[in-house]
Amino acid sequence: LVISTCGSGFDTALAVFETTNWGDALSTIYQAACNDDAPAGTECASTTQSSIRLDVFSQHSYFIRVSGYNGAAGDYVLNVGPTNDTCDDAIQIGTGTYTFNNALANTDGPILNSCVSAGDTQVNGDLWYVYTPLQSGLLTADTFTSTFDTKLAIYQHSPCAGGSVFLACNDDTAGLQSKIERLPVVAGQDYYIRVGGFKTNRGAGTLHVAFERSCPADFDGDGTADFFDYDAFVVCFEGGACPPGRTADFDGDGTVDFFDYDAFVQAFESGC
Repeated sequence: LVISTCGSGFDTALAVFETTNWGDALSTIYQAACNDDAPAGTECASTTQSSIRLDVFSQHSYFIRVSGYNGAAGDYVLNVGPTNDTCDDAIQIGTGTYTFNNALANTDGPILNSCVSAGDTQVNGDLWYVYTPLQSGLLTADTFTSTFDTKLAIYQHSPCAGGSVFLACNDDTAGLQSKIERLPVVAGQDYYIRVGGFKTNRGAGTLHVAFERSCPADFDGDGTADFFDYDAFVVCFEGGACPPGRTADFDGDGTVDFFDYDAFVQAFESGC
């Protein structure tokens, strides 16, 4: 279960208590979890709002206590379930790894015109993220290591506001997991990533987001492939400082070796 006070107007504190006997709550209640400021990787992290994720069990009753840090008070919002359940509430993200759970999520996105499998035309129990690249390049998103049968779709602009452009979707790339690979994206545009399940599948998952520049030879990222890029790669390859977001593992095989040097030289000679 995910519980948070994201959107509240003051510095909140949150606690959850559990009882197995609703009729005798006061004698059987005990504290199950509490939080002051939401930790990294949870809803509204790095704010003064609160977030708790905990395992819950059928036929148990849970009491949720909303209060304020050091006497703070005001209007609060209590979210039971994921906060990015609708595309209006999409979470802004960058590259990286994001855990999610769509067990309590509704389905609000448009019907898909592709990725239809066994008659399923939806990303069910969908959660929403928005990615805005600083440079034009290639976007990759996947749900590898998730615990259920996932589906994935990406749109340019918000599907909630109308006028969005459907770009890609995927159901099963690797077993039951989904991947959209090297999708061209434009700097400054919003790209909505929609993740959910096939039919009734729900559960805990992981969203991985990666980005690469459109021109690999532009190693220093200044928009031009020139000798400064060659020099920057050599410094990086020899163990010096690499430009932001760059690594000497140019071919992406997990090892820095002469094959990376050769791959960069080929890219450099091809230009942009």
